[in-house]
Amino acid sequence: MNTNTYKSKWFYIRIMMYILGMFLAGGGVNFILRSAIGAGSWDAVNDHSRILFNITLGTASLITNFTILAFIIIYRKKLKYFIVVIPIFGIASMMDLWDLLILSNINPSGLLNQILWFMFGATLLPFGLSLMITTKFPSMVYDEMTFAFMEIFKVNNFLKVRIGVEMLAVLIAILQGMIIGIGFGSVSIGTVILAITIGPMIDFFIKQINKIKKEAY
Repeated sequence: MNTNTYKSKWFYIRIMMYILGMFLAGGGVNFILRSAIGAGSWDAVNDHSRILFNITLGTASLITNFTILAFIIIYRKKLKYFIVVIPIFGIASMMDLWDLLILSNINPSGLLNQILWFMFGATLLPFGLSLMITTKFPSMVYDEMTFAFMEIFKVNNFLKVRIGVEMLAVLIAILQGMIIGIGFGSVSIGTVILAITIGPMIDFFIKQINKIKKEAY
């Protein structure tokens, strides 16, 4: 296969991977939320926002991510980050597709089913994100926010600051829950599990995807 043919074929494969990644990530979020075992930190914020403002999960995701994007653009003073609107709109749309159509009125009953739904969602979400990351197309805003906070607080440790970013989301979600009157709401043991596992799982899936790509080409 000549170089131009390879690049052209890989470009279209990347587009399909990108769309599939958003679809799977949106599904993963919904499976996790329906398990009621605990959502990821920012997904808990989105879940509480949709209750607080009576909007869809996807719309709540748009509000959260556009708020973070606005902060990044204002801090960096560079409009190039606006390209992140692609995955912002993409994942928000997929969240609503799963929530309002595919899984509409479907909720697991019984602890075993809840655990299975959580485990499936907790696998689907990082796999979808890994597909998106592997394409090298724009990803979500949370990494850029972490880098910005590293500069603002003069901390040269990505992991520590990222944990801080996740804790910020948990605090926002808990505050929302208190305002709504649902307590911790979507913040539960699953939130802790996801905080510990999602990073390593994304890393694992990226390595596997790259391995398959290398063997295929």
